[in-house]
Amino acid sequence: MINIDDVLQVFPGSKVFAEPEISESDWLAIQEETLRWYWDERDKMWKENFISPPDSHRCRHCVKAIGRRIARGDIVPRWRRHGKIVERGWPDGSIDLFCSFCGREHTEK
Repeated sequence: MINIDDVLQVFPGSKVFAEPEISESDWLAIQEETLRWYWDERDKMWKENFISPPDSHRCRHCVKAIGRRIARGDIVPRWRRHGKIVERGWPDGSIDLFCSFCGREHTEK
């Protein structure tokens, strides 16, 4: 656990006005958030761990629609077929899963 002495070692000469009061639930939230990130040595930057949803890596709507598009004669580039399920972050901090192609929210079965 980090304390004031650790901070003063990193920022020598700084002044501590008040020790923050952090609740146990806040510490648990901080620890949970740190598990989402890892340091990439090759790129020298923090990257987010992404765990794909267990039931599908592809959007069910896009998978069904590909047959209709082919029947109509629409040509979709191969790299764009079948939208991938990715994370989307909102300004309030919430995160949900959505399709990168059609934009629909991913729902679990």
